[in-house]
Amino acid sequence: MILREKGLIDFRERPGTYLKELQHLDPEITLHHLLTHTSGLHDIYAVPNLRFEMSRLKLENGDFLAYLSHQKQMFRPGEKWRYSSTGFILMGYIMEKVTGLSFGEMLDRLFFAPLNMLDTGLDDPRKINPGRAYGHTMENGEYVNADNDKLSGVDAPGELYSTVGDLHKWCDALLNGVILSQEALQAMFTPYAEVDFDQALKYGYGWFLGHRFRLIGGGTPGFRSEIWQYPDEKVNVIMLWNDEKVDSHRLFRAIKPLIVK
Repeated sequence: MILREKGLIDFRERPGTYLKELQHLDPEITLHHLLTHTSGLHDIYAVPNLRFEMSRLKLENGDFLAYLSHQKQMFRPGEKWRYSSTGFILMGYIMEKVTGLSFGEMLDRLFFAPLNMLDTGLDDPRKINPGRAYGHTMENGEYVNADNDKLSGVDAPGELYSTVGDLHKWCDALLNGVILSQEALQAMFTPYAEVDFDQALKYGYGWFLGHRFRLIGGGTPGFRSEIWQYPDEKVNVIMLWNDEKVDSHRLFRAIKPLIVK
């Protein structure tokens, strides 16, 4: 949204406008489709044996951007909504291209430094990061350390680490219009598509939209995360778990009556 306001990208344009490596994509796909999970591109995480595929790609000195951009077209762009990390990662590459910065440097300049988010950054499980939690899963009734994300060994725009405190700063900045104009916020929280798993939810740019609330949920091996935001009440509910099996919605259902009267 910030890069759009700066005139560096146009959501109506095709990805190939900014990266020649993406010129072979369906000519109907726009940045808007990538951001709203309506591009029809196959989700990279749904690739069978993805860990093996990434190991082979690295061994053969393959190009991840090329691999990513050649995911199958599942349906016509704009036809329906289906979550696809492929689109978001492609957007990361595009943002790197138009800014001339790495993904991490760009996020630091635009968000982390201005908002004093000192405990947030790109996650590299191989890098020693004091205080980083281990992710846990359950096997045979016992907790064990979970595997790293299937794309953790790929050098590409990827996952972040953060804390509840830092995410609260980010959510408050959105609520109070600190980092985005009101026009940009309105565009972000406009419903563009109906999601395929809950008829009560719509999707904007990066957020699921419900009645008087919006949310972002996430997961990776060993971890779950939820952000529920109530703009009228100016309340953020942020939950980070290093337990991939936790029922986060059970806790939220207990909290919700305290927020919405």
